Amino acid sequence: MQTSAAGALGALGSRVWAEPNISARLDAHTRRLPEADPHGSNHYPMAVDTLIVLGRYGEALRHLRGYRGQYDGKGKSVGPIAQSDWKPALGGMKRYADWLAFFRREIKQAGVKPALATWCRRLAPGMSGVAFHGVIRTAHAMRAHTREPSGITRAELAAGLAYWASRYLALPTTGKPRDPTRSFTRLFMALAYPWPDKEPPVNYFRVNGASLEVPGFVPPVAPEAIKTKPADDLARLVGACATYFIQMARARRNSMVPLHGVTGPASIQLLLPHVPRDVQTLLVEHAWQGAAALFTAYGKPMQAHRPAKSPEWTTVLARAVQSNDAHAIKLAEAMHRFDKASPSPVFRQAAWTWVG
Repeated sequence: MQTSAAGALGALGSRVWAEPNISARLDAHTRRLPEADPHGSNHYPMAVDTLIVLGRYGEALRHLRGYRGQYDGKGKSVGPIAQSDWKPALGGMKRYADWLAFFRREIKQAGVKPALATWCRRLAPGMSGVAFHGVIRTAHAMRAHTREPSGITRAELAAGLAYWASRYLALPTTGKPRDPTRSFTRLFMALAYPWPDKEPPVNYFRVNGASLEVPGFVPPVAPEAIKTKPADDLARLVGACATYFIQMARARRNSMVPLHGVTGPASIQLLLPHVPRDVQTLLVEHAWQGAAALFTAYGKPMQAHRPAKSPEWTTVLARAVQSNDAHAIKLAEAMHRFDKASPSPVFRQAAWTWVG
């Protein structure tokens, strides 16, 4: 089995999720709760997908075996969600069980890609709920399904979309949409940071509330005005987010929240190949908006940045895997993925900032 930074699956090929030791455990997670107090989101399926991409089957199995029942439960059904009347159920975590049944049915009837395209379009404006965790899980599920299509990966995709819909958060906006000629770094610098001297407590279940309390808030989006390539815009956005994360980590200021301001937008890259161009743009623009919300709620003004030297990727990825920390594993793999597509030292530095 290959374990190089290239992330090849080696001899395991496309049968990793079909391995009984992996598949039974992952199948169980598709039916468990997506979050629980005080543990936050269920990262097990996302971390396992990432470890498999890195060629680390043994570590993926070890990670799954570390589960201790913290997300056991299914949630109670309030009532079926109708295809013609789904909007009232958005943002209601009490409707998770109903959303899960809804998306299992949607995917079965419409097919994976049509269902994904339809619901990425509908859910994009609410992707920043609970620090992007719904869209992150959806993106990892889609990558797993693309690599190894199965009933389990379809069920995991339904779980991701159900979580996204259940934690949907439409952000209040003001002012004008972003100027596409300005860099995302400059846009972040220009945001209003209302609490630079006050550090809000990092409570997973308060992230939504903190974002909504920001006075003045963030710019609206106007996808129709964006003519640049979504993948290129996303690379620039994630680079700016990574830079901001490094600065907040150095300042020891709520680094866990800015981390999701990186991994959230970065996860969009996994969805872009599977949705139409206009949906790609919509996803990128709302990723920018959501990152702006997190940064203004939990951060202080962004400064100019000069990347520092970091170890080679083999060292960074190995350290992340050895940590058995889902956040470290996902961040390092995402930054490695972007560095391969759009090389910049800031990606490696962001990963090393967390695991070094």
